[in-house]
Parts: sequence; C-alpha cells; structure tokens
Amino acid sequence: MEKYEKLRTALNQLDHCHLECDGMTRVISFLLGLAFIPHSVMIGDITSIRTKSTIQPHLWIKLPNRMIVDYRARMWLGDGEEIPHGIFDSKQWELVRYKGRECTPFPINDPIGHILAFTNGIDIDKIVADLSEINSEFK
Repeated sequence: MEKYEKLRTALNQLDHCHLECDGMTRVISFLLGLAFIPHSVMIGDITSIRTKSTIQPHLWIKLPNRMIVDYRARMWLGDGEEIPHGIFDSKQWELVRYKGRECTPFPINDPIGHILAFTNGIDIDKIVADLSEINSEFK
C-alpha cells in the first residue's frame, strides 16, 4: 500500500482548492491522466448511514483495489471522523455508502481540468512529476 501513501502525499496538496466534488474530481482525473495512472470517474450518490443524509449527484475517483479518492465528502456530509476524506479503502467506511456508476472519462489533457488547477494555484508540473514516479506501481 506504499503506492497509495505516495499518491495521498501528492494529492493532499489539492485539499486547499476552492472546488466542489465535480471540479475536484475533474482536477484529480486531469492530474492522474497526465501521469498515466489508471482510474475511473464515478457519479452517483453518497449516504451517511448514521444521519441518513444523501448527497446526489456526487462525483469521486475509483482506483484499483476498492480504493476511492474523495476530498469533498465532508463538504456535504459533515466534518466528522465517520466521514471519509482523501484516499481510502471503501470497505473501511461502514457508516458511508457510495452508490454510482462509471461515467464518461474526462479527456487526457482536459482543458477545463487545466484551467481549474491553474486558477486554484496548483503546481501542475510538480504534482504530475510526483505522480509519474509511482505510475508504474498502478499497472
């Protein structure tokens, strides 16, 4: 799981961005695509089992081995410890349910993803370089 720790370190730099789930998912997909890291863009809903709150639509990234990338679940479901944040194994979060389907992926070198990253002050080249160091671990 070391590759996920490295991925987490690279993507945690995005947490400050002023983006909701759709924009954040688009930027993450843009960066993963530039680094040739396989992923799927998901759309659906997320539900807190404890509060019965459901957010729909919600977008997130799915990685191999049941791993999810979602930096905006807490934006909508609350900042509690029972709500996942960042990169995590979906099976470790019993109080949250993701339900959705894979949607059409964003294009490689997505111009909108680039604009969103740029306007949020993301050092695209640095993050892609960090991600490129681990891309072979995802194949």
